[in-house]
Amino acid sequence: MKPGIRSTTADFAAMMRAAHFVLDSEPKILGDTLALRLSGFDSDEDLRRTIAEMGAELASKLPGASADSLMEATRAGITVRSRFAEDRLREAIDRGVSQYVILGAGLDSSAYRFRESNCDIRVFEVDFPATQEWKRARLEEMNPGATNHVTYVPIDFERDSLFARLHEKGFDPRPPAFFSWLGVVWYLSEHAIFATLREIASSAADSEIVFEYPLLADLVGPIDRPLVEMIKQVGASRGEPVGLGFDPAELVRKVEALGFETVIDLSPDDINARYFSGRQDGLKMPGIGHLISARVGPRWRDQFELYDVSDFPVVRIDGARLPEGYAAQWVLEMEALLARGDAFAFIFLSSQENPTHADQKTQTQWLKRNKRSLAALCRGAVSIEPDGAKRLLKRAQALAITTAFGLRFSIAADRSQAEARALGFLAGVDVRDDED
Repeated sequence: MKPGIRSTTADFAAMMRAAHFVLDSEPKILGDTLALRLSGFDSDEDLRRTIAEMGAELASKLPGASADSLMEATRAGITVRSRFAEDRLREAIDRGVSQYVILGAGLDSSAYRFRESNCDIRVFEVDFPATQEWKRARLEEMNPGATNHVTYVPIDFERDSLFARLHEKGFDPRPPAFFSWLGVVWYLSEHAIFATLREIASSAADSEIVFEYPLLADLVGPIDRPLVEMIKQVGASRGEPVGLGFDPAELVRKVEALGFETVIDLSPDDINARYFSGRQDGLKMPGIGHLISARVGPRWRDQFELYDVSDFPVVRIDGARLPEGYAAQWVLEMEALLARGDAFAFIFLSSQENPTHADQKTQTQWLKRNKRSLAALCRGAVSIEPDGAKRLLKRAQALAITTAFGLRFSIAADRSQAEARALGFLAGVDVRDDED
């Protein structure tokens, strides 16, 4: 996406929603009555002609591909993702969610159609400024005042902080919000995708996000590969290259690890069973991507008082700061680390001085009971000791801990060395202490 140029991918998505409403039989997957004019057409005939010409042009670049099949599969995928997001939005509204954030809003019309149904929800549309300017002008031309209830938030997903931009425009982070992120993940780097998901995972409990993602190429069947190739060609020609795609099981695991409690991942078969079953026109979801709904659970990190889990899977603790009688809270936090089920590594910033017998006994008993579970998830632990002589002594103690509990242990000279070794443990590197 080039700065100052509105997204033609957004135009195409609106055109496909309009095409579904005009071309496909009842029942409609989505009744987007605004898509035709939003995508720049004044009549059904103009849309039909453009769809036919576009399909023929695309099919000509893909030997053996059918223009009709390509267009049908494309509008099915684009239309059903909006239907799924709007179904989830209605459920969110029913449970009291009052803020709706549309990420990469493009020419999405849900905010204006929901307004017609007297839905009382505050809407934030997040996108590139050029796309927003064109959209607002088009909507005002169609219906003066139509955009008054929407807050427009300009952003570059590759560079900007989502919540920093939202806060500037009056978004309230305290109550839960619903986030829709359609047609965007396909065109972002994995770094940008997870940076945005990480921000949403840190939002209020019961917040929810819906997005769709492409499958890895080797997970797409032969019948759908021409469609994937078409999407890549179209994206590249418009300066919006498509990413590599994801393995569903791995992506779900990563999303859950961010702190989302309820994750629903719909495969093409799931989507067809839910939305396309019994159709007479043969319209169906192509096997090129999945839909995800993820809800934020109670803030996982809020359970921690002793451990710093802000950079999980690196977990830090400052032994010198532990108060007398800390062991009961320590047990709760250790249980929470194990319950999460994700690998982690400890960094002990300083040594604990003279713990009480009761605290030490509670810790030891817990470690003995849970040593197998702990060893399965804890990839290693690093303790910081600046003094060279003390470091040698602690290395002998670390060997005893490794033998007793099956945990890899390292003694570092300073914080930077400890951080590097913790990351090495997590990466499966054979971390070794320097002899000194």
